[in-house]
Amino acid sequence: MKQLDALLINGVDVVADYNEDGGYTFELAAATTIEVVFGELTATLTYEVTGLGYIECWSEFDEETLEPAGTQYENGAALPINGNLYVYPYSTDVAIELLTLTINGEDFMSEIEEWGSAYYIVDGDVNIVA
Repeated sequence: MKQLDALLINGVDVVADYNEDGGYTFELAAATTIEVVFGELTATLTYEVTGLGYIECWSEFDEETLEPAGTQYENGAALPINGNLYVYPYSTDVAIELLTLTINGEDFMSEIEEWGSAYYIVDGDVNIVA
């Protein structure tokens, strides 16, 4: 799936006036050039961490070491729809343990306990609370 990034009519971008229900209408008065530019559909990543820890979000993991790999995503990052998201929690104090980790309200603590990370397929905006 792609998103419409630009709709150019004779070099003028009219994408802001485009309506998904009705499209874009213009009067054809002469030879006209139409250019359509599509980009990857994305979602937004947000996260909130309380306590003495932090999380890192990555696009991949190394299958041999189970360590983060690929692209690291910061809070507010654009994520590709249908892309992979690996969430790694870390504590700044060895005496502190992670109590909860949810992604879009779903509990991922069993994955954290088993694998040390949580895996999620991006299907829309992602909100993580830890």
